[in-house]
Amino acid sequence: MASDNGRRKDPGWKYNYLANVEDKNAVTCLFCNKVTKGGIHRAKQHQVGNSKNSTKCLKCPDHVREELAQYMAEKKNEKENYDKMPDFDDIDNMIEIEDVDDDDEVEEVEVIQKKEKIML
Repeated sequence: MASDNGRRKDPGWKYNYLANVEDKNAVTCLFCNKVTKGGIHRAKQHQVGNSKNSTKCLKCPDHVREELAQYMAEKKNEKENYDKMPDFDDIDNMIEIEDVDDDDEVEEVEVIQKKEKIML
């Protein structure tokens, strides 16, 4: 088992491992020893069995299947919510809009630009 699996936050690493630490895409299932290509996400699809991208692991216990399916659904929901643009009404509620007075003073500022001479 790879030595850095303990530092990984994804629960899929409890049930999978990297047979070769040099190849991070080839993940091995602890239950059936199937090697899936595509990282930990594809390995979880294999264990949950809800994807056309990978065959279902027939040896994966139901409680593991449920744990991984719930985690994947939460991550998918988080990603969908992150990608959404907020409604303008939501933005108005988040930002306090200050009243703008028409009587504000305007100060004119003269801008002086320097021209650089290029010598050839």
